[in-house]
Amino acid sequence: MTTVCGQCVLSMLLIAARAAGSSSISTILNGIFPHCRSKYICSSVMVEMDLMRKIGWVWLLALPGMVLAQRVSWTNYTTNQTLPANVTYGVIQSRDGHIWVATEEGLCFFNGYEFVRPVDTSFWNGAEAFMPVEDPQGRIWFARIDGSLWYVLRDTVRPFPYQNRIEPFCRRYQLPQDIQTDADGSLWLAYNTLGFVHIYPDGSFQVVQSSSGGAFAYAEVNGRITAVVVIAPPEQLPSSLASSIAICRNHHLEYSNALPARPGVHPPWRGFWKLRNGDILHAYKGTYYLLRADSVVWQVRLGYHANHAVQTAEGALLLTVPTNPTPGLYYFASIEDLKRNRGLNLLPGHFVTDIAVDSQGGWWATTHHAGLFYCKNPKLEVFDRSHGLPSDEITSLSYDGGKRLFVGFRPAAIVAVHVENLQITPLPVPPLSSRDVEALLFEPQQQRLWCASPLYYYQGGRHWQPAHLFGMSSLVGSKSISLGPRSGRLWCASSRGLFEVDTRRGWAYHHGQMGEAQLYYSRTFDVVESATGDVWVTNREGLRLWRRGDGQRLPGKSREKKDVSLRFQARSLCVIFDGLLAIGLRNGGVLIRHPNGHTTHLTQANGLVSAFTTRLRTGAGKAFYVCSSNGLSRLELLPEGDWSVRVLTHRAGLPSQQVSDVLEAGGYLWIATNKGLVRLRDMPPLAQMPSPQIKRLLVNNTPLPIPPLGLFPHDANTLLLQFHSLHYPSEGRITYRYRLLGVLDSSFTVSTNREVLLANLAPGRYTFEVQAQDDAGTWSLPTRWSFRIRPPWWQTIGFWTLLGLATVLILTLGYRWRLRQIQQQMAVREKIRQLEISALRAQINPHFIFNCLSSIQHFIAENDSASATYYLACFARLVRLALHSSVDGRHALSEEVEMLHSYLSLEQLRFQKRFDFRILVDPTLSADDILLPPLLVQPFVENALLHGLHNKTDGLVEVAFTLDGAFLVVAVTDNGPGVREANASRHAYKSLGMMLTQRRLAMLSEETDLDARRENLTHSDGSVAGLRVTIRIPLSHKAEP
Repeated sequence: MTTVCGQCVLSMLLIAARAAGSSSISTILNGIFPHCRSKYICSSVMVEMDLMRKIGWVWLLALPGMVLAQRVSWTNYTTNQTLPANVTYGVIQSRDGHIWVATEEGLCFFNGYEFVRPVDTSFWNGAEAFMPVEDPQGRIWFARIDGSLWYVLRDTVRPFPYQNRIEPFCRRYQLPQDIQTDADGSLWLAYNTLGFVHIYPDGSFQVVQSSSGGAFAYAEVNGRITAVVVIAPPEQLPSSLASSIAICRNHHLEYSNALPARPGVHPPWRGFWKLRNGDILHAYKGTYYLLRADSVVWQVRLGYHANHAVQTAEGALLLTVPTNPTPGLYYFASIEDLKRNRGLNLLPGHFVTDIAVDSQGGWWATTHHAGLFYCKNPKLEVFDRSHGLPSDEITSLSYDGGKRLFVGFRPAAIVAVHVENLQITPLPVPPLSSRDVEALLFEPQQQRLWCASPLYYYQGGRHWQPAHLFGMSSLVGSKSISLGPRSGRLWCASSRGLFEVDTRRGWAYHHGQMGEAQLYYSRTFDVVESATGDVWVTNREGLRLWRRGDGQRLPGKSREKKDVSLRFQARSLCVIFDGLLAIGLRNGGVLIRHPNGHTTHLTQANGLVSAFTTRLRTGAGKAFYVCSSNGLSRLELLPEGDWSVRVLTHRAGLPSQQVSDVLEAGGYLWIATNKGLVRLRDMPPLAQMPSPQIKRLLVNNTPLPIPPLGLFPHDANTLLLQFHSLHYPSEGRITYRYRLLGVLDSSFTVSTNREVLLANLAPGRYTFEVQAQDDAGTWSLPTRWSFRIRPPWWQTIGFWTLLGLATVLILTLGYRWRLRQIQQQMAVREKIRQLEISALRAQINPHFIFNCLSSIQHFIAENDSASATYYLACFARLVRLALHSSVDGRHALSEEVEMLHSYLSLEQLRFQKRFDFRILVDPTLSADDILLPPLLVQPFVENALLHGLHNKTDGLVEVAFTLDGAFLVVAVTDNGPGVREANASRHAYKSLGMMLTQRRLAMLSEETDLDARRENLTHSDGSVAGLRVTIRIPLSHKAEP
């Protein structure tokens, strides 16, 4: 008792004498309590004093009526994060997911990584942009300071094509108050004091204005409200500028009697907004009216006016207030809260100009001075030191099952938080040996709050009482505390082993002293008692069942050797439900042990945010939580037996990834982090990561639009693709994996880069595939883009097809040409044969034969047997050679000479030797090797005899064979009258053999105009000496054997 009372007195003295130094206080204490355990008391008080000095005396002396102010977590984007300007006027989200922001220096869009300005080559580049809005075609419209309209198409700013139609309105009314786009692509412009201008897609327009006095008019365009102050023309103005409410329907204003006429005010002090249920919220000079069916349902006076209002999917209302004295973003949880003026200013002191809710539930707020604000998870509230807590680092949580939540901090401090009204009550700090409150546990039976380390308990407003070892004055060191549901006792794990605490008496029992040395000296990480009374312990040796539910104590019995926990160090424990035990493994995820001994191992592959677990906590139903340094995981057993994993990380709004503790209290989930206390209704639902978008394509370093199916020439084979996933909570920290289908190695590449270079691609078809990964490790649906690199023309199928066809055609034509050539050659040979036969018949005609036979008969009659015999021999020789050559088609030059000699000899005898003949062969000629057609020269010789030597008694015929290159030259010469004198005779008779010979020469030379060359021979005095016929025959030799 002395220790307890002394501690109470010392605490009061410490507060009263806080200005004194630590040494003087120690001296006073030693003097007051000389017989007590002053050393221990003074040491405890010194520790308490040091901790109080660290966390501040002002906070410890604060009244318990302090209330936590609700706050959502914001991310602020300014010019430091590539925003063009800190003065921002409007924000929208386009259908493709990008966030468009109108700033003082133009329009830009945000892709989760940086702000990008569309290409603007106009004079107004960099000028202010106002009122961004998207039309059904995906174009982003906005207005300039001069009232001109512009739109963005394919990342390029373009002017409104019918700008001349609205120039009169721009000159008179300047900037429109609002811009809306209709479903048919037409535009609605709201001009203050004029009314509405409806511009159709073809450029025609219609003006809607008042004709009977002033009115606050609004029109619903494509589900959105646009409002203006409409004033009648000057000649129709009443004496008082009173304004009522008018609704634009079918291009006419219909006046409503819902509200009485009121004096007109400046545009920022009035507005109309449509709610989700179809009601209209109307603001007028700080008073808000709920209109339904042209009737006022209720009204409330707030004192400030919003220029924009947005209702979320949950029914909450957001009002932007850009003017003094109370600027900011006001949040009302429901319309009923607005009616009762129960709102919160989430951005106090900021001149908020616009607000937008994106498709992922995030809030985007523009301000007139501080850039753009983004709230990832509006359902998540963060409380830290700026809200009245003693520290940002929260280490432990506990719940009394009613209205109080107990929070432990680093440096050591403890507060109680009312879970409904958020009122905080600071509690005195026990003299802990550690810098922080390592563990808190509220024990409901004795209504005591237990704290470690060492182990203290707090009850009923009294000061902290230490827990002692049974029969000793030693304190109990503890790292974790758990309450046994069956025994009702506390179980403490410490660096010295396992402790069991009697919660009523405050005595602790150190298990392991009675012969269990392995537990006494073993560091114990965690201990938990199941509903059946089994006590499970984790220590350096793994998971152990220390005591069964029937009270049987086991000497540190280890579990089955096949447990996964034996491969990883088991740390934290948690009893889930129905006897299931969750075991947190160091760098091994979570092991779930079933009552039958079977286990289920869950790791990051199953969706856990980290393999390192720091603490496990039981949740409602069949769920439990896993704390880690990478965020929080919630695991729930599904009816089909699988485990569902939901995660909460910095991407979802946590101020820090380091989660120390978690529990469910008062219908909320409370999370302890090292950057504040987090409260939210529930874990965010499983939302799939958006599929990446391919936003830019460079081919050979040249930007090109991205076609649905790319088709590129063979030399445009180096592609650079840039992509991103529009997941704004990730703040640009997204992991991608991509691959190229169509190559040999089509495996995935995992990277955080947002671009990939595909260099020197071979001709072919390819598909680029990319995915993004969420916190649970799940990959998004793939984005695929197919393209084809065309081969060069000489590698195309068409080319090879044409080449094949051309080859077949050439071969066919060649074959046909060769066939025709062979046929022609055969026909030529046949004609030659026929001509040779004809020549033979023409030369050895019956008349010649008759003459020969008559001459032979004459020689026989004259009894000149020698001449008859010679004549008959020559005639037989000539006939034999002619018949032989006509069969072979060609014969040797020697045979031709022999035939000519036989022929001339016969003719010489017949003409009684009135002429002489000579046959000359060039010695360089090989008469036996040279071939020529038979009977080719004989007709020319016959012609010389018949026409050249006619009536001549001293005639001479000379036949000469010479060589001229590739031709055999035959010259037939006679000493007759020549061509001129023989002309009459030549025309009178044309030898059939001569004609046949000329045709044979033409076919042999493949020329149809080939003829023998004739020339007269002259004497020196110019007289005719004879005629020479020269024949050129293509040279041909016998084939070598």
